[in-house]
Amino acid sequence: MTTFDARESGSREELIARAGRGEYGCVVMFAQPKAAVDLAGRLRSGGFRGQLAGPLWLASPEYLRGGGATEGTLLVAPARGRTRVIEEFNTIFLGAHGALPTPPALY
Repeated sequence: MTTFDARESGSREELIARAGRGEYGCVVMFAQPKAAVDLAGRLRSGGFRGQLAGPLWLASPEYLRGGGATEGTLLVAPARGRTRVIEEFNTIFLGAHGALPTPPALY
């Protein structure tokens, strides 16, 4: 396993290049949704076709609206409940997949 820290100079570009060459089958993104959407897009446009994965906080409307780059991401589904974020996530997920998510959820 190789770990990249996007805070280190050049690390993100190296990850995108290596992933695009097929050196990785999976990239786990520990970033906030906006940054993860950006990274997913850059990985996909760089040729990466492997699995994207991320923690619970990526299970958000902002991440789900990331378009084609974020589709296929393995996410832990948010807890059931009645918060605005959970309800919005579930609405988007239901529209895309015809069912509510169950942990883990593959978007």
